[in-house]
Amino acid sequence: MKRRVMWISTLCLGLAALLYGAAAGHIAKSFSGAAAPRVATAQQAKKGELREFTRTVLYPKAGPRYDTVRQLVAESDAIVVGTPIFKVGHRRSATDKFIWTYFQLKIVESLKGNVQQGRKLSLRVIGGRTVDANGTTVEQLMPEFWKDPEQGKGYVFFLKKGTAAAQGKAAPYTLVGGPQGLFEINPWPEGAPPKGAAELGPGRAVVPQVREGDPLMRTYKGMNLATFLQQVRRAVGAS
Repeated sequence: MKRRVMWISTLCLGLAALLYGAAAGHIAKSFSGAAAPRVATAQQAKKGELREFTRTVLYPKAGPRYDTVRQLVAESDAIVVGTPIFKVGHRRSATDKFIWTYFQLKIVESLKGNVQQGRKLSLRVIGGRTVDANGTTVEQLMPEFWKDPEQGKGYVFFLKKGTAAAQGKAAPYTLVGGPQGLFEINPWPEGAPPKGAAELGPGRAVVPQVREGDPLMRTYKGMNLATFLQQVRRAVGAS
C-alpha cells in the first residue's frame, strides 16, 4: 500500500507578540510540534511516488530587536559582504528535533572580524530540508517574514561566532538577530562574485530582510550601498 505524505504544522502561543530571535540557539529552544492529517498531491499519486514527507512550520520566540546599524555592529563578531555559493540541510540523526541549513559564503569584502576577503566561511540557520536514512523527507520551514540568504544573491552579513565546534573545525557563524542581520544588495551582478565591493559600482542599494514595518526597513530600505557600507565602517571604527 502506498504511503501518503504526512504534514506536520507547528504553532507557538503569543504569535502577535513575536519579535526576531537573537541567535539560532535561542530560536531552537522555542519550538514545539503537533501531528496533522496525512495528504498526498494528485501528481504524486499519478506517478506512484508517494513517500513519507514531514513538514513543520517553526515560529521564533521573542528576542532582542535591533533598530540601527550601530546596534548590529556592536553585537557582530564579523561583518562581511558576500554571497552564498552552496547550501545543504542537515540534522545529525532522525531523533534530532531540528534541521539546520548550512551555507558556504564567498567573502567579497570583510568589514569586521578575523575573516579574509576572497575566502569562504560557514553560516548556519534554523530550518531546511533533509532526507533521513529511511528515505523520509523532512522539511522545517520558518514563517514567511523570516528570510534566509538565497544562492545567486549578494548580502551584507552581520554575524556571530558559533558556540560549538566539531572535529577541531571552527563552528559556523549565525546571523545577528536572525534576518535582522541580513541586508540584500540589489541588484547583484550575475556570474562570478566580484573580487571586492568596489567592483560592484554605483546604482546598488540595500534591502533589509525584515518586515515592512520594522525600523531597519524604514531607515535603510533603498539606501545606496556605498552610503550604507560607509555607515557600517564608521560604526565599526567607533566600536
